[in-house]
Amino acid sequence: FSAKKKVGRPRVDSKAVNVRMDRQLLDGLDSWSQTQDKTLSKPEAVRAILVEYLRRRGFLEKPS
Repeated sequence: FSAKKKVGRPRVDSKAVNVRMDRQLLDGLDSWSQTQDKTLSKPEAVRAILVEYLRRRGFLEKPS
């Protein structure tokens, strides 16, 4: 039999994290996102802020 081509997102080493945010935090996230060069979804904006925060504090390696 032939190998089936898999459909959907490729596997990545990640885990879903669901977070509730109050309106004030969401409004701040939206405001920050609008200052960026490209349009970001809420999850992309949260990831971008978290990556920057962790890198500045030495908890995440800077890209080479």
